[in-house]
Amino acid sequence: MDSLAHEIFLLMLNLSKVSSEARVRSLFLESMNAAIPGIRFRDLEYDAGPGARTFDVRTAGMSFGRIGVDGDLDGLPDVARALIRNAIGMLAVMLERCRHL
Repeated sequence: MDSLAHEIFLLMLNLSKVSSEARVRSLFLESMNAAIPGIRFRDLEYDAGPGARTFDVRTAGMSFGRIGVDGDLDGLPDVARALIRNAIGMLAVMLERCRHL
């Protein structure tokens, strides 16, 4: 899981240089889908559908919708699931930063 943590760190570093909310969101989804085989991340506007887990993308002051995650999250190590939750939390921080630029 060290490589996953490293990939997510680099992703967040690169996202911090992007000023478009749409671009931050699309790069996040594209990178997370590539980083974890068998797990699919997608932007949700409506219902997640059967079998998907959802995560709110929000900070204390703002909400940016939800991310749906398809695949066997329970089959991942605890540390990988924590990294996913933290990455989605950092996505919210990046999106909030974009709004304030």
